[in-house]
Amino acid sequence: MLNPKMKIIVVLRDPVQRALSRFLEQKRNERFPLHKEVKNHTFATFVDQEIAEMGACVERAAAFKNQLATGAVPVGWGGGMSLGQWMEAQCFARRNIIGWSAYDVFLENYLAHFPPDQVLVLYTNELAENPLSAIRKTESFLGAPEHKYDPNRLSMVFNSRACYHWKCAKKVTEIKAADDSEPVTNRTAPFLQAVSRLTTFFKPRMQRLFKWAEEGRIADVPPAWKSTYA
Repeated sequence: MLNPKMKIIVVLRDPVQRALSRFLEQKRNERFPLHKEVKNHTFATFVDQEIAEMGACVERAAAFKNQLATGAVPVGWGGGMSLGQWMEAQCFARRNIIGWSAYDVFLENYLAHFPPDQVLVLYTNELAENPLSAIRKTESFLGAPEHKYDPNRLSMVFNSRACYHWKCAKKVTEIKAADDSEPVTNRTAPFLQAVSRLTTFFKPRMQRLFKWAEEGRIADVPPAWKSTYA
């Protein structure tokens, strides 16, 4: 390990929301790396395709591993993993838009190599609702002195609607909801079915996060996540 004393900060968003956001980001921007992959898809058709392919991949990996255990101690990627575990991890790692929302696959690698006091897990729910609280947790985790922040800056929203620059800061009231500004997210039956399929798909992955939170390995997850993915 290059630096066993390093501190890891992980910021997690609701997995379905993250997948949808990533899909829209790539679909809107012709220069983005996954645009060609999604340009002819609706969110619903893309979810159908990805879940089918990832599901088949996980099934192939299952032949080489024991059933996923929610309470299993993370072993980390590499030599500590069985062939089946490694194969399953790659099923998600190679699928940026949806696969990367399977947070347990990636988080367990950090938890296997670093103790809980060196891994800070934050959630975008708190960043949106109480940004100062999230910042204070980060400062404390890093051992940094508390800074006095401009309340007006704290209330601004950054990186909204594929605008990646500090100059893109907007007030919450200036940002339209995705389903008001993007035809692909209109709440049609196929779109809602895709959201439901993703929620079901991520449930076993989220159960592992809930278990780790109960054991004190990571910060407690947002209540909304527990009700959605219980």
